[in-house]
Amino acid sequence: MTRPFAKRFGAASALTALVGSIAVVATALPAQAAWDNCPVRYACVWSGDNYMSSGRHTGYIKAEHGIPDLSTWLFSGTSTNGANNATSVVNRGTKLRAYLYANKKYGTLLFSLYPNGERDPNLGNGIDTRAEVPKPASVVNNNIESFRFEG
Repeated sequence: MTRPFAKRFGAASALTALVGSIAVVATALPAQAAWDNCPVRYACVWSGDNYMSSGRHTGYIKAEHGIPDLSTWLFSGTSTNGANNATSVVNRGTKLRAYLYANKKYGTLLFSLYPNGERDPNLGNGIDTRAEVPKPASVVNNNIESFRFEG
C-alpha cells in the first residue's frame, strides 16, 4: 500500500527543514580561536583580544628571534604599530620561552610564556602563566614594547 502524496510530501518537507536548520546551526558556531595562525617557531602578538587585529586573525606581529622595538613594526594588514598595543599573545616556539618586556631593547620584564603554545587570549584580564606570578591587566595589557626568545 502506498502512502498518500500529502504524507510523503510532508515528510520530505520536514526532512528538508531539519537539514536546513542543522546547516544554519553549523554556520552560526563561533570560529576557532586563531592563535594557531601564528607559525610554529614564532612568538606572536595581536592588538585585539582572542588573537584578532582589526577584525582579522592574521593581523599579528611575529618574531622568530626577537623584536627590540615594537614601535617599528605594524600589525599585519593594519596601520597600528606594535608598541603598547598587544592584547593577546602566544609562544609557538618549540624550545625556548618567549619573554615580553615593558620597554624597548628588552627592558623591564613583564612576563614569559613557555614554548609549544602557551598563550593568553586577553591580557585585558591580566595574565597568569605557568612561568610567572599572576599580574593584573594594568601591568600587562597594551604595555609590551619588545619581546624575544631566551633559553
